Amino acid sequence: ARLEHAVKKASLDIDGCGESAIKALIEHGVTNLLGLFTIQDVSFLGNSAAKRFIKNRDLAKTAPLWRKIHAFGINGIGVTFSKELACRWPDMADMMDATHEQLAEIVGPVAAGELRTYFADNIDHIVALLDIGVTFKDEVKSGPLNGMTFCITGALASGSREEVAERIENQGGKMKSSVGKGLTYLVVGDAPGRNKTEAADKYGIKKINEEALYALMGQPVPT
Repeated sequence: ARLEHAVKKASLDIDGCGESAIKALIEHGVTNLLGLFTIQDVSFLGNSAAKRFIKNRDLAKTAPLWRKIHAFGINGIGVTFSKELACRWPDMADMMDATHEQLAEIVGPVAAGELRTYFADNIDHIVALLDIGVTFKDEVKSGPLNGMTFCITGALASGSREEVAERIENQGGKMKSSVGKGLTYLVVGDAPGRNKTEAADKYGIKKINEEALYALMGQPVPT
């Protein structure tokens, strides 16, 4: 189950590694991420499947940090928290050095404890992954949104929430899943959530529409 979680689309996104492939890998001695990244002879998967697995497995070594964090399968750390952690600490070495209080600001005290326990218990495994070329550091992107944090509520015409969030991050901005102190802008689309808009009013956070967001980027709204 842990291997299935690690390779799925919301984690490392290794194409060609479905349930049957996972079972075959386990039968051939793969029990963790290190084994997944180091096994070389996967001819038992079949010729085309083996080539696809090796290609996408090698690409996963340099996947974004949030995908690696989510792939660990840490209790309480889903996709949203994985992205927020990677946004706050683009280098996992810094994340591992963070205090419980610093982590709790992002994920809450319970999940922060789970995260610190995982790092402490699996440091040798993480070092071994580093030694074989798995990266745990994101390139810090720069752009007109540097220093700004955003949260999105409602539907946007320019794409899905994930697509718009990626554009924001590519321009140096940071994404938050909730509204709180320190947020720069709440981007409001159609049918916005009441909780987020009320929280923005409570904290005095500026609400902007889609056009204003892309104006900050110096771009037209994609159609």
